[in-house]
Amino acid sequence: MTPQKIQPRFGRKLARSRKRAKLTQREAASRAHITAAYLCQLEHGEAMPSVELAARLADVVGAKLKDLF
Repeated sequence: MTPQKIQPRFGRKLARSRKRAKLTQREAASRAHITAAYLCQLEHGEAMPSVELAARLADVVGAKLKDLF
């Protein structure tokens, strides 16, 4: 799968998991040690995190890393 297809899919799944965890973007970003603006970019498929950050985000939203991809 190409990065152009992964980014939007990852973003949608991340946003869904964050909302399921009842976290605002600001809360989730703070817990992941990133800015809310960057989290917004990730959720909208405008950026792709490193594997390390993706794992941290999965932990923050209570998801398994593989489920975000």
